Order: sequence, then structure tokens, then C-alpha cells
Amino acid sequence: MSTLGPEQERLRPYPLYNATLTLYRLSPLYRASTSPLLVNAALTQHAHHLKDLLAGEVLRGVRVGLAVAGDEGLARAGKLKGCRWKVLGDEASWIERERRLQQGANGTVGDIMEADEEEEFTPETIRGIHVEVEYEKITYMAVLLQDTSSLAVEEGHEFTHLPLLAMRMPGPLRETFLEYLSTAFDTHTSPLKLSSEFLISSLERFLAEITTPNQDDVDDADEHTTQMLNSLKNTVRDLAVTLSFTTPVTPSLKSLDITISKADVPGFIAYGKRLQQPSESTESPDGVSRRKRNQPTPIAASGPFASALSQYTKTHLAFSLTHPDIAISKIACGAFALGADGRVKIFSPVGLETAGEAPTRSHIATAGLLHGLIQRAEAVGGEA
Repeated sequence: MSTLGPEQERLRPYPLYNATLTLYRLSPLYRASTSPLLVNAALTQHAHHLKDLLAGEVLRGVRVGLAVAGDEGLARAGKLKGCRWKVLGDEASWIERERRLQQGANGTVGDIMEADEEEEFTPETIRGIHVEVEYEKITYMAVLLQDTSSLAVEEGHEFTHLPLLAMRMPGPLRETFLEYLSTAFDTHTSPLKLSSEFLISSLERFLAEITTPNQDDVDDADEHTTQMLNSLKNTVRDLAVTLSFTTPVTPSLKSLDITISKADVPGFIAYGKRLQQPSESTESPDGVSRRKRNQPTPIAASGPFASALSQYTKTHLAFSLTHPDIAISKIACGAFALGADGRVKIFSPVGLETAGEAPTRSHIATAGLLHGLIQRAEAVGGEA
């Protein structure tokens, strides 16, 4: 991965980062021919078709267009300028493409087309499809993602597997885009909801990855501790968990936010690790020794953070995370925010553009988070 200079601050972020996205599950996309879909030449045709549709052309013999009257954001977006579909590569290829655009005429249509023509991808670097709908005042986007751990061979097959759809579009535009996908590819879309277990396990995996020492320092305990603290401080920062109540505790209390400051996160995790050890008693952060009386619940057993959170709610709030009327509806930290409603925001990994060839721990952890979302979308029915 190339090291960038001061210009990196002016580069557009990778499409999956720094934006609130709504997640959908996609069934396999049917191709009318055996020609591959994940090439820019094939995607350009769909860009033209979608633009015609948005401009008020014909779909299934019926003239359609966007009903913008009821959507203030879309009504203020201005005139439709263009629609682009292109292959989405990994972060390294995105950065190189943006640098080429920056060296040209600041991203004109001609520059974008030339940059797309120069892009070369291998199966290992293709992430999916990036769709942009550009208006005068704002550009909306969608990303269709494939599972890079089990790349499907497109040649000779009729279907392309892109199970996760992440979108940033207002209601009317989103509905039109989903209808186009259904018509053009005979695919079924459904909102991707995330369960409490998935939210907490995603956080646990991220924390485990971010605190894993570099291989060269694995035998140095002091260096490991320093790396872990720095990773948590620079990446995770403050950590917030939102609990929702199916039956409101009071008419005005339907949810509860628990916030752990970045200074307390390492101790919280360390306490959770001690809870998971097969000892008779464990000392909590407040210095009180507590005897373990029950086996870990499914949520608490998912990792040290969940164990500590479960103990915290029992001790200080007098309720159990396993109660059927209590659910984890959102987890947010300095690296990402995940919601049970399928809304996510993932921030650019720390040091992504300046780390050289070796990915940072933040980059590896973020890649694991995205992979988990894609795998969840691949699950039957998209259920978490």
C-alpha cells in the first residue's frame, strides 16, 4: 500500500467508511449471459439504465420516475447529473484511483472514466460493485459486497453472489434502486437486522483483534500491554452500549445508554477476562470480591467485554442481559457503530494510508468486522 503525502486529507474516503449506511441482504444476482458482471464495461450499461429510470423512463412498460415531493432531502438535491457503476477494489486500489483523479482535473466525468479504464483488478482485490447517483448538490451511493474468503467463479455460471448491500440513499431513491436490482437481476432484497448476540460478538472480535500484539513483540509482555493500551486509546476510544426494553420500564424509559470512557475500557476488558477464569471469586473494578454462582450466559460467554457488561448490569442496574424484554440495540465506539436496525457506520482504520505494505491492527480488525457483516447477510434469510 503506497504511502501518501499531505494530499491524503483531500482524498475521498473509501465508500464503506465515514458514512451511515443501511444494510440489506441480496439473493444471488442472475445474469442473462455468461459474461462476467464484475467488469466496468458490463457495469456501465447498468449505470445508463438506472439513470434513464431515475430520469423518468420506462420500467416493465410503465413510465416511472422519482417521487421527490415527499422527501425534502431529495427535493433539495438538485438536478440529476449522472449515475456511475464500477467495480470496487480494495482500499489500496481506491487510494491509487483517487490520487490519479486528484492529479487530473479534480474528478470531472472524463477523469473518472479514464481512471476506471486504468484500473486492473485480480479476484483477490475485487470487493464488489460501487454505485453512485450524482445530483447537483449531493451524491448518493450503494455498495454491493462479495465474500472475499470464498470467491465465486463467475465464468460459466449464471449467478453473481453479492450478499451484502450497503446504501446511503433517501427513501424514494432507495426504493427505485431496489426495484431496479430486482428487475435487472431477478434478486430478492430484504433488510438485514442484527441480533444482540451478533452485535456483542462483533465487538468482541474487534477488541480481540485490535489488542493482538505484533508477531515480533509476542514474547514481550510489557510491549504487548503498551500496544494494547495504545490500540484501545487510539481506535476504540469511548465505548457505548444501548439497551432497549420491549416493555418500557416507565412510559419515558424505553432504552438505556451505558458509556465506558476510553480510560476505563482496558480495565473493563481485564475484569471480564478474570470473570472468565475458573476461579471461585473475582474482584470487580470497585474492589469488591464477588463469588461466581452461575455458568456464563450465551451473551456473557461470547467474550470478556460481554462478561464484564453482564456483571455490571446485574450489580449496578439489577437486571440480566438475558431477560427476554432486554436487548442490545446499538454498540458504538471510535471505530464503528452497529445498530440492531441494520444501520452501521464504520470509520477509516487508524493509519490505513500511511502504514506501508503491512496492514495495521485497526485495518485488520475493521476488515474482520466487514467480513462478519457479509457472512451474516449470507446466512439463510439474513437472520442474525
